[in-house]
Amino acid sequence: ANKSGTLEFAEFVEVFRRTGHLLEYQDEENPREQMASILGGVSTARHLSNGTADQLARLAKHNLGAQRRISIERNVLQRFPAQLTAEERLSSL
Repeated sequence: ANKSGTLEFAEFVEVFRRTGHLLEYQDEENPREQMASILGGVSTARHLSNGTADQLARLAKHNLGAQRRISIERNVLQRFPAQLTAEERLSSL
């Protein structure tokens, strides 16, 4: 806590880091980073490849809760409504 008696977010995180209760990925295999990268590309893409849809579905299935997976599925399907193969893969989320 600082002099004002409040705990800033960075200080809050540091408490967890010092006590060994903070999980931090040390490499580029962070699944959430991979999903963010895919979704960032989806926002500017004109086409969603089957491989990208498969990868996103796999990452979401293993790393997100049901509500968040459904939200992502809806957003991607709104962006690419004509791609039946992508829809089939994402609906398995």
